[in-house]
Amino acid sequence: MKLRTKLSLFLIFFSIGIIATAAFFIDHQMGKIFLDRITNQLITHTNQFEYIIESDSSIVKTDVSLYDYYRELAKRTDIRLTLISTDGTVVFESERTNGQLSEIEKHLDCPEIQDAIKRKVGISKRLNSTLDQEMLYVARKITPAIKFYGDGISFIRTGVLLTEVEKSIAKLRTAIFYVSAALLILIVLISIGISKPITKPINKIAKVAYEIQRGDVEKRIKISERHKYDEIWNLARAVNSMIDRLNDDIVQLRKLERVRSEFLGNVSHELRTPIFAIQASIETLLSGAIDDPTVNKEFLNKALNNVSRLDALLYDLIEISRIESGDMKMSFRFFDLEEFLKNTVVEMQHQAENKQIKINCKLLGEKVEVYGDKDRIKQALVNLIDNSIKYTEPNGSIYIYYQTIDDGVKISVQDTGYGIPAEHLTHIFKRFYRVDKDRSREVGGTGLGLAIVKHIIEAHGSKVEVESEVGKGSRFSFVLKA
Repeated sequence: MKLRTKLSLFLIFFSIGIIATAAFFIDHQMGKIFLDRITNQLITHTNQFEYIIESDSSIVKTDVSLYDYYRELAKRTDIRLTLISTDGTVVFESERTNGQLSEIEKHLDCPEIQDAIKRKVGISKRLNSTLDQEMLYVARKITPAIKFYGDGISFIRTGVLLTEVEKSIAKLRTAIFYVSAALLILIVLISIGISKPITKPINKIAKVAYEIQRGDVEKRIKISERHKYDEIWNLARAVNSMIDRLNDDIVQLRKLERVRSEFLGNVSHELRTPIFAIQASIETLLSGAIDDPTVNKEFLNKALNNVSRLDALLYDLIEISRIESGDMKMSFRFFDLEEFLKNTVVEMQHQAENKQIKINCKLLGEKVEVYGDKDRIKQALVNLIDNSIKYTEPNGSIYIYYQTIDDGVKISVQDTGYGIPAEHLTHIFKRFYRVDKDRSREVGGTGLGLAIVKHIIEAHGSKVEVESEVGKGSRFSFVLKA
């Protein structure tokens, strides 16, 4: 057998070994990495839900229902949330209605629950008999039990379907298979004549694959110019492209996790204030103030105001979640701007008069039609007018007007309010951002109104412009197509 043939065969079998080893390690490690990452995320979510439920437990005696709130949180985090009593009875399930809970058998014998009883935290990967799909569960034992609508919660369990993980791993295996197959065919075809040049780029690819398997997704394959536009170069470019996409996905996941963590932190902080205020009012009444007619009404009104604030906050949270997740459906059409502005001002007139503020709507008496989602534009305009009313002194004025420009119609809401310092103007559209926290809470703001306005106007291909001077007032403007 010729040396050239021996070398070619050696290179072929050697390359097969390298590729198979790299593929095995990548497949094994990636599956473990995916599973470990999801397990850690479930543990984090379980801890967060325990904290939220412990915080929310102080308001369960009010008319505020937490069922829909917890279902919304579970939906946003793409997990299945279950609250279980000491005897294993399911008292809440995010994927079931309250009426269906009686159909669920007790969960005390579930592996993750038994594990949680022994070790505080239980982890189980098993088949869900109802869905007939494999799920990963994380359960946490709560000591002492948390009161929840009369029931005692001793276990919080979160779960996630492993279908998506299996799909990702399957895609990775397919990608590895195709890359490996292409590489082997390439070696068989050209190893006889150019065995030496082919081994170098192959080793580079194997090395990068190994580095990826170790978690270094910054590595890239560099191929000599003499291989440019040949099969090896195309293969390297395809692998680099795959690495780029993987790296982008990891960056996006980290960003999403950071945003989600910040959002939950902000929500928890915003919910605590009215909850504690309600608790303080109720405790004061229970301690004897309820029998004093001179003060009991005052504390009941305080509790009612904070309940209203909680309701407004939860509504805005659901709205901004729908907008940012893309669930908000937009219906664009042409509508009469002057009639629209006139009707909106009429709706807000009573609120302004209660604060002795005059709303001036300057109309030109012309037939002007603009293009957009009428309901969403109204929501944005009402938020802007509501802000002007809240942050304008009694006997102040609000001006609503429009002007035609080259690319559409510019709508403005101007007030004679407190004004916004220049250093805050770039931040006021962030969620929960407040220029004056004490004043914002005093007037009942949720900190989400301008963020909702920003998303709605951007969905119309425009942006919100703001001009403000402390002590003189502010003007918010946006453009709609005509």
